[in-house]
Amino acid sequence: MAKKRRVKVVRISHGLFNRANTRNMERAIQKWMSKGYELAKQDEHEPRGCLSFGYTLLTFIEREP
Repeated sequence: MAKKRRVKVVRISHGLFNRANTRNMERAIQKWMSKGYELAKQDEHEPRGCLSFGYTLLTFIEREP
């Protein structure tokens, strides 16, 4: 029977002026890649209103052995 591959989704909030926090994204990518995952998708979401911030969703899938 085949082993199920795990999926992790990490949300990175955008900072001031709705700029993506690239430092946090780099850290998250390095962390999950070192644990045996690969980056499958990166989605950017725009803010919903004048007082909210956007965010980025990073989707990681566990590598097959």
